Amino acid sequence: MSWKLGGAIALALTPGWALAQNSDAMAKNASKLIAARLVDPDSIVLRNTRVVSATSPSGAAVTVLCGEYNARNRLGGYAGFRSFIYEPAEMQGVMAFGEDMTFMSADGRSDYSADAIKNLSVDPNKVMARFEQLTPYLRAYWDPCRKAA
Repeated sequence: MSWKLGGAIALALTPGWALAQNSDAMAKNASKLIAARLVDPDSIVLRNTRVVSATSPSGAAVTVLCGEYNARNRLGGYAGFRSFIYEPAEMQGVMAFGEDMTFMSADGRSDYSADAIKNLSVDPNKVMARFEQLTPYLRAYWDPCRKAA
């Protein structure tokens, strides 16, 4: 085996390299998920992303991507960075925080927005039930993300 091939194999087996690969893939997936809900999906910018290990509400070890995103609004200006947490295994989506909390599910069927309660055609009990389902994930992932910042 040549030195270059052996070095590449050793690098691939290095935990830091694997973590960087996981971070890139997670950032790409989170970006796609968030962008699908934006007025201008091509304008999304991520920053301060980091991968952390956490324990899910069910007790499983999970990998979480934390960071911030910004994108253009309807007026064409950037709206300001919002913090986000992406966890694909159990939470299966992105939780974003700014003035309120938003959840963007991987399948698009269980999204949550605090603004939804302002819509009179939405059942407030369903909105509150969804918020209560998401709260344990916020409790489980907030500290590991904050400590990694």
